[in-house]
Amino acid sequence: MLQISSKSVSAWSFSVNVYAPVSKPIIKNQLEKRSVSLRDLCFLLCSVENGKDVSLSWYEEKERISSISSSDSSERLYLPLNKTNPDCSTYTCVAANPVSNQTTQLDITGHYHHSAEFVVRLVLSAVVVLATISILLYHFTSKIVCGE
Repeated sequence: MLQISSKSVSAWSFSVNVYAPVSKPIIKNQLEKRSVSLRDLCFLLCSVENGKDVSLSWYEEKERISSISSSDSSERLYLPLNKTNPDCSTYTCVAANPVSNQTTQLDITGHYHHSAEFVVRLVLSAVVVLATISILLYHFTSKIVCGE
C-alpha cells in the first residue's frame, strides 16, 4: 500500500495487487469397471499450481458443473469429478485468476470406445476358445464311441 500525504489536509492511498498468469491445469483420469454393478466409473482429478485468487472449474460441454476457489497460494488446488456412466462428452477443466485463464480438455468418448472395444474382443476370444474346445471334445468322444 502506498500513501501520499502533503501539508494540505488531503491524502491518497493506493493498493496494488500483482498476479502471475495462472498455470495450465492437469487432468488425471482413471476408468474403472465395477465388478458388481458392471457400470463404468470415471474419476477425474484436475489440479493446478495455486496462486493468489485462483479458481478451478469443471465444464461438461459448455455447462459448469463444479468449481472451487482459494485465496491461499501455498498448496496445489484440486477439484475431483466422479461420473458414473459418463455421457460421451468433452470435459474441460478451467484454471483462472483475475488476469488469465488456462484450459485442459478430456474427451471421454475415446476412452470409453477403447473400453467397449476391449470387451468385444474379450467376448469374441471366449467364443472362439469355447468353439475350439467343443470341436475337440466332439472329435475325441466320437472316436471313443466308435472304438478307434
